[in-house]
Amino acid sequence: MGSTRHLNYFPNHSASKIILNDLSKNIREVQQLVGQNESIIILTSGDPLFFGFGRLLLANLPGEKLRFHPHLSSIQLAFSRLKIPWQDAQFISVHGRDVDELIKVLQQGKEKIAILTDKTNNPSAIARLYLALSLPAEYTFFVCENLGSDAEKITSFASEEIEKLANLSQVDFASLNVLV
Repeated sequence: MGSTRHLNYFPNHSASKIILNDLSKNIREVQQLVGQNESIIILTSGDPLFFGFGRLLLANLPGEKLRFHPHLSSIQLAFSRLKIPWQDAQFISVHGRDVDELIKVLQQGKEKIAILTDKTNNPSAIARLYLALSLPAEYTFFVCENLGSDAEKITSFASEEIEKLANLSQVDFASLNVLV
């Protein structure tokens, strides 16, 4: 089980494949297969227990039936590429979530914020939100795209350039991105 992107890494594998695209339905499928003592491998990116699918699995299946093999998270890679220590960073996911927690953190003026984005809450939308809040704190925005791949790209926007970022559209960014 995995996203189309992940399953495409194994085009010739003989196992049955389930596309991870409807979380409620996919959780029910996993529960059914586990109930039949089937072995399942679920492919995800990064660390499944850091804003990932692992949380849903633990909420719906016995822990003794699960084993996790995390990889580097996109946030780890982002801070590594930026050469910024990150133990004091604030982590926010707006991927499929509202921005209330992000607003709170921005209003607190946290120095380092790592944001997991999605198509709606993309770097441009977050820049527009930041500008609308008229905050006293100034930030540099780093858009980190396709981390760990050949198409990796990092673009920085100093505080005076954030309006430029706000005017870009979602298509200007890879779907796999983290905003720091």
